[in-house]
Amino acid sequence: MGNAELLSSRSEMWRTIIEDLREAGRLGPGLPISCYSHPDYIQYITEPEMIPLVSPDGEVLLSLATIDC
Repeated sequence: MGNAELLSSRSEMWRTIIEDLREAGRLGPGLPISCYSHPDYIQYITEPEMIPLVSPDGEVLLSLATIDC
């Protein structure tokens, strides 16, 4: 779904952001999603085509990690 390497190679700002995310352990294998009915069951979306397969009716909840402030 994203390409951290491409963003890093073309933008100093994105290189810094991605380095910070990696150092904090916040850069993962895909976009974590879950449904409202089963919030503890998380699936990782790695390709846009996976979204309708995992969530045919479109009811997904982004399970983004909390960032320590």
